[in-house]
Amino acid sequence: MRKINIENKPPGKKAPRLDLCSILSAIGDSVTIQDTGFRIIYQNESSIASSGKHIGEYCYKAYENNSRVCESCQIELCFEDGKVHRIEREVKTGRGTRYIDITASPLTDDEGRVFAGIEVVRDVTGSRKLKEVSRKAADTLRSLVAASPLAIITLDLEGIITLWSPSAERIFGWREEEVKGSSFQFIMEREKGRKQIEAFLSRARRGETISGVRMKRSRKDGSSVDLNFAISPLRGETGNITAVMCLLEDITDKVRMEERVSQSERDWEDVFNQITEMITIHDTDYNIIRANRAAESILGLRSDEKSGAKCFEYYHGKECPPEKCPSCAVLKDMQPGTTEFFEPHLKKFLEITSIPRFDAGHRLTGMIHIGRDITQKKRLESIASAATLMDSIGYVFSGIRHEIGNPVNTVKLILSVLKEKLCGCSTDEIEKSLETALEQLVRVEFLLKSLRNFNMFEDVEITGISVPEYLKKFLDLAGRDFLNRGIEISADIGPEVEGVLADPRALQQVLLNIFSNAADALAGAERPRITIRAGQLETVVFITVKDNGRGIPSQELKNLFKPFYTTKPNGTGLGLVMIKKMMAKMNGAVEITSKEGSGTAVNLFLPACKS
Repeated sequence: MRKINIENKPPGKKAPRLDLCSILSAIGDSVTIQDTGFRIIYQNESSIASSGKHIGEYCYKAYENNSRVCESCQIELCFEDGKVHRIEREVKTGRGTRYIDITASPLTDDEGRVFAGIEVVRDVTGSRKLKEVSRKAADTLRSLVAASPLAIITLDLEGIITLWSPSAERIFGWREEEVKGSSFQFIMEREKGRKQIEAFLSRARRGETISGVRMKRSRKDGSSVDLNFAISPLRGETGNITAVMCLLEDITDKVRMEERVSQSERDWEDVFNQITEMITIHDTDYNIIRANRAAESILGLRSDEKSGAKCFEYYHGKECPPEKCPSCAVLKDMQPGTTEFFEPHLKKFLEITSIPRFDAGHRLTGMIHIGRDITQKKRLESIASAATLMDSIGYVFSGIRHEIGNPVNTVKLILSVLKEKLCGCSTDEIEKSLETALEQLVRVEFLLKSLRNFNMFEDVEITGISVPEYLKKFLDLAGRDFLNRGIEISADIGPEVEGVLADPRALQQVLLNIFSNAADALAGAERPRITIRAGQLETVVFITVKDNGRGIPSQELKNLFKPFYTTKPNGTGLGLVMIKKMMAKMNGAVEITSKEGSGTAVNLFLPACKS
């Protein structure tokens, strides 16, 4: 080693000539030289600037304020073995924690003896923090790659695999050690697939990013996997493209679900179009937005006309919705409903069921019409009704002929006998004959009165009736007569019952006829009893009148509502017919159940309303 001269030596000390002083002074790191007694014999400008001038002082005293050589002193080590030693230390300063790199090298004379040591101290806090940031970033990146559900694969510019994430291993089945260093082409089993990947790599090398590409590939076990593929270039510090990254998402389940949904849609469309009833789906502006084939055929609606086609134009041939339009009713009260009508525009009888449509927030979005062409049904019903009417007319005239014919014939016979024997008849005989004739005329009068009662409720006046109040008044009025006959009357009115829509006069006549029939059926009963019960089921109120009389034989039940059919000696057979007619006029119904020997129950059904 060349001799050096220490110019900033302490007084009275001789030292070799230092030829490198100017070089050491120019170094940015802190440089000091200590003799073998650990006395500082040289400091460059950086050392003086950072720690002050300490020439001639012991280093351990000057820098650490120690009374002896510091532990792990690198200068001491190089004095002992003549080698270069290096250490990184953490130093607490007023500006916070700093990290310094200390390198100690021995200085030897021409004979190889160590006479001093040079110590270079470099502040590595910045690079240390940068390394720490880089390490954390790398750890975070590794965690993201490991946790990502997407397969992350990096390739060099030749398409060689440099990174194979855990998700790539899960999706494809190959481990990283099996594929790293291999060409990415190995997962492309067909020539078309290999060409596709090469085209993507070429575009990525030119700086393009490609995403949203669907492809089907094979796993290690030979099974197929559906993928969503993306590729993007990776750039180095200089901005040059150094690699490419591929992201692959396993969408096998998604594709299968899409296929199932698509198949379900096709199945729904097939069913929708195979239904023979016409179905049209409307928005709130009366536009037909969907229609099945039956609707297209009946309404004359073409597929290309569905968008914006107004329902009232095709259903009714009008420029605006007609009165009593089912669509208008649905949009107003948001309740389903069914209506029948004859449509002159289509020359058909239609039955339309209108159903409101709602979104997830229960907001009305439109309606559905389910329509049936009931023209043929109406024609058959008309034929059946006409046949039934003719049978009924024949039955009615037969009954009238029988009920009037017998008394008339009796009167005619009496008058004929009186005419022939008038001179020879005694006064008593004449009086008796006239009484008999008068009785027959009274019977005819009773029949005509019954026919008049049958027609007296042609026009009913429907109003709201409080059922509890109405039945109380009825029983107060009519119950006394039955009690006088020894018939027990009891009532059971449910608390849920409020009111019905009915004609008060007609309902009273119905109840009087039912009670009268019950009283006749109770003749001879040990403990005659009539029970009236009222209840409500949703929108219908029922009133049941039950007796414990003799009941009705099963063979007679089917004839109960036939005009002039009666089992009573003096009956007309019009009472139950009149009850059925009046109930129908009030939009109600009547039903009779009976078992011989167990009594009879008459059930009346009427529309419910608030009291």
